[in-house]
Amino acid sequence: MRLWAGLCQLVLAAAALGQAAGPAADRAYAGWSVLEVTSPAALVHAEGWGRPGHVTFLSFDRQKGSTILAVSQEELPHFAQKLTDGGLTFGVQSRDLSQVLVSPLPYAQLGELPKGVATFDRYMKYEEIISYIEELPNNYPDQVHLEELGRSDEDRPIYLLTINKNNSTRKNEKNVIFIEGGMPCNRGRTRGVVSPASALYLVERLLESPSLLRNAEWRLVPLLNPDGYVYSWNHDRLWRKNRAPSSDPECYGVDLNRNFAYHWGEVGSSSEPCSFIYQGPQPFSEPETQALRDAVLEVQDRTKAYLSLHSYGQVFLYPWGYTRTVNHSRTAELVKMAEGMARRIKAANGTDYTISGSTSACKLHIELK
Repeated sequence: MRLWAGLCQLVLAAAALGQAAGPAADRAYAGWSVLEVTSPAALVHAEGWGRPGHVTFLSFDRQKGSTILAVSQEELPHFAQKLTDGGLTFGVQSRDLSQVLVSPLPYAQLGELPKGVATFDRYMKYEEIISYIEELPNNYPDQVHLEELGRSDEDRPIYLLTINKNNSTRKNEKNVIFIEGGMPCNRGRTRGVVSPASALYLVERLLESPSLLRNAEWRLVPLLNPDGYVYSWNHDRLWRKNRAPSSDPECYGVDLNRNFAYHWGEVGSSSEPCSFIYQGPQPFSEPETQALRDAVLEVQDRTKAYLSLHSYGQVFLYPWGYTRTVNHSRTAELVKMAEGMARRIKAANGTDYTISGSTSACKLHIELK
C-alpha cells in the first residue's frame, strides 16, 4: 500500500505541472481544421480514417463527450462525410490549426539554462534535458545511477535513471516502479514535450522526498524518443514518431507505441509508412523499443507498477487496447488504483481525470473501421 501511495503522490505532482512555454516549429499546419466530434469514447484511432498524415487525434473530453481532431484542408470533405456516414456529429473549432499551436512565450525570451539545471517554467530543449540527466549522478551519487540503454537511429542516447535510497543496494530485492516518458513525441498543443517534462519533474520530487525511496526502487526512462523530440521542436509540432527511414523515401518514422510485439499490427495501427500511427516493418524493429523491452525484462520479477506518460488529455488508461474484452485478471486492482490517483488529483487542483480501459477508447474505431 505504501508503494501505491508513493506513486499516487508522484502522479499528482506531475499532473500539477502547468502549461509552460513550448517550442516553435516550421510545419505550421496552416489551413488544417480543428473538429470537435461528439463521441462517447475517445476516437484515438481516427487517424486511420483518412489518408495517412492528414488526420491526427488531439484530445478527448469525457465530461463533454467529445473528441478533438485535426484534419488537413484537402482531407476535410472526405473525412467530414465519413463522420456523417458513421452517425457522428461534429463542429469546427478552428479553420487554422497553426493559430492554435502558437506558443504563448517564445523560447528566446526565456534564456539558456546553466549546465545540469532543470526548469519547469518552460519546456526544455533536448540539450538541456540531456545535460540535466547526465549531471544527476554527480549531484546525487548515493541515490542516482545512470545507464545508457542504447542509441536512437540518429545516434542519440536513450537513458535509464535508477533512483534508490542507497545506490549500493540497487541490485537488491526491492520492488520496482518503472516509469517511461516521451514515447510518442506528441499529443495536443504541447504534444509530447510535456511527457518527458513530467518524467523529469517526478525525478525532482523523488530526490526531494527520501521517504518515497524507502520501499521502492524507481526506474525512469525520461525520453525514450529523443530523435522525435528534437524533430518536433525544430520542424513539426505534432510529430509523434521516431525518425527511422522507411520503405517510402518521403516518409520517416515509426510510432513506437505501436511497435511492441504483443498483438502487433492489430487494432489502431497502420502498415502505411506515411501514417502517423505506422507500426513499423516488424515488432521491435526500432532501437528505442528494443532498449525499453530489455530494460523492463531485466527487472520483470520485481516490477510492481509500470506507468507510461502520454499527452494530451486527463485520462488514466489501463489494459487492454487490442480487444473489446476489457477484463483481465488484474482489472479490478488497476481500476481501484486509478480511482485513488484521480481522487487525489481532483482534491488537489480540481482537475477531473477519466478512468478507462484502453479498449473503451478503441471501441468506436472497431465499429466504424
